Amino acid sequence: MDGTADSLYRGASIIVNREVQTLSMTTRDAVSQTDEELFARYQGGDHVAFAILFERQKGPLYTFCLRMLGDPDRANDAFQDTFARVVQYRASYQSAKIFRGWLFTIARNVCYAAYGRDWKFESLDDLDGEQIGVPIDNDIDVTERELLAEALGRLSAPLREALLLYEYEGFSYEEIATMTGGSLSAIKVRIHRARKLLREMLEPVLRSRQS
Repeated sequence: MDGTADSLYRGASIIVNREVQTLSMTTRDAVSQTDEELFARYQGGDHVAFAILFERQKGPLYTFCLRMLGDPDRANDAFQDTFARVVQYRASYQSAKIFRGWLFTIARNVCYAAYGRDWKFESLDDLDGEQIGVPIDNDIDVTERELLAEALGRLSAPLREALLLYEYEGFSYEEIATMTGGSLSAIKVRIHRARKLLREMLEPVLRSRQS
């Protein structure tokens, strides 16, 4: 993350920490407001609203970055950079948009930029779904959660992001298509392929452990 983004994030963090600690009974009413309402208040200068929004979204957003990048340090950088961009480009957000969709669009773009040439960027419409890598080792001693994390990491980035956004973050096919710039049919195919590949990777390992 560059100096400008780091400064923006640090500034946002200071605001968040200060405001979360000083919430009054009147400002606590904002907790029941939607993300869109809170961000509109933040655009109008209400930093308490931003603090509540940050606390609401920080867990899911960091987890998404971690599952996309597979590395805590890179995920933390992507998480910070995402919120720095939210602060930097807050004026560009339009209330007609779903805030979480806008937030996670920024996050997925940051994740792609984090790896740059280290990732293969297949076309959403041309992906053949066969890029898994080496099969999972049946002998490794890890939990099912760790197996799933490894399997997700073996999916190509476009498959992984589609599955994460749909299964874990609850976005619709239409929303994911808008976020990623792909066609609706491509997103449906991508999620289907991701599920299929995960089953192919995980079932033999889990079956061998049960026998």
